[in-house]
Amino acid sequence: MKSADKDHAGNKIKWRQHEMMLVTATAAIILAGYLWRVYHTSASQYTSPFINNAVPFNFFKNIMLPGISIGLVTYLSYVWISLYTIPRLLFPKKIEAGTWMMSASLSKVSLQGLAKKIIRK
Repeated sequence: MKSADKDHAGNKIKWRQHEMMLVTATAAIILAGYLWRVYHTSASQYTSPFINNAVPFNFFKNIMLPGISIGLVTYLSYVWISLYTIPRLLFPKKIEAGTWMMSASLSKVSLQGLAKKIIRK
């Protein structure tokens, strides 16, 4: 019975790894598609609205950075939630005890765990 539980837990771990690979591959494909579209679109489509309104145009600042940053922020948000937030919510006892604990009194403030390490640095 215990070996079946271990196998089931192993499959969960593999599923999370496969999920991360799938999301990473999807993000890479979407980014490559965006770069392909930008590369094959004529420059006049990008520059004409700026020129018509007498606004300075910078290709990277006005076109590339906003397009890439939206996808990158979305992907990094997924990674943060998947690797950091959800494990802390589902398995709080597996995280180091006292990671962010902080107690305060009128005379002193004591920090424990990770908070103490961060303040020292």
